[in-house]
Amino acid sequence: ERDPGNQTWSETQIITPSITSGDFSESLAISGNQLVIGASRTNLSKGAAFIYSEAANYNIDASVSGGNGTVSCNPTIVSAGGSSSCTAVPSAGYQVSGWTGACSATGTATTCTLNNIQADQSSTVSFEVIPAITYTVAATVAAGIGTVSCNPIIVSAGGSSSCTAVPSAGYQVSGWAGACSATGTATTCTLNNIQADQSSTVSFETI
Repeated sequence: ERDPGNQTWSETQIITPSITSGDFSESLAISGNQLVIGASRTNLSKGAAFIYSEAANYNIDASVSGGNGTVSCNPTIVSAGGSSSCTAVPSAGYQVSGWTGACSATGTATTCTLNNIQADQSSTVSFEVIPAITYTVAATVAAGIGTVSCNPIIVSAGGSSSCTAVPSAGYQVSGWAGACSATGTATTCTLNNIQADQSSTVSFETI
């Protein structure tokens, strides 16, 4: 029980006048996001207050830093304790490089999930160019006398390279092993549609 005569509420607005019936009175007020109903018996100088809180709503938003993609959150307004997800969509050739703000723990994932929300949530996502995938191409001499070289020695995925064997005087190619094993005794090995590092050896024999 509380004495309504001494009751105060911050930012209180009385929206209906007090109602008095005999020795009983009622009042209705708004305090912030709370509805306060008071009742008292005047002959007892005592009363009771009942407080009904309006459910709090929070805003969820995300933005892109530097361009090269988009981001959206759903839902954008949630009640206290609710959840929301923000999804980043990189432009072609780009990937998520990281998040800051409410989604900072998401790392490089494209989706950020926020749970048990108790305040407004704001996040920023950044995108970066997807690094080109490259492979190395190499060849060595396994036996005999001569040299071998490949060009280019670094290729992008799906690219091509050639390895050329140069026998010393009086020698010829006796065979290849490794990536160039199907070349036989030819002096040049061509590798196409490379999808991994390529390594070969060539052997020479006397003519």
